[in-house]
Amino acid sequence: MTAEEIFNGESKEVEYKEMVPKNSSKYTKTAVAYANCAGGLLIFGVADDTWKITGIPQEDIFKISTVFPMQLLTAVSL
Repeated sequence: MTAEEIFNGESKEVEYKEMVPKNSSKYTKTAVAYANCAGGLLIFGVADDTWKITGIPQEDIFKISTVFPMQLLTAVSL
């Protein structure tokens, strides 16, 4: 996704999160809804109110890439 596409803002298929919320239900519901419908993008590292690209801290990349999929699997299997 290009910066230009990010600056187009959120839509029914695109949602921004600056960081992975501690409460996983805040984003797993969105991800599951995307999976059950026409699809969509849940993009971390972009401020959802200003669309500023904030990135993800280097030390959080591994945590996000391992914890996020596990939380999704848990949400889907409930």
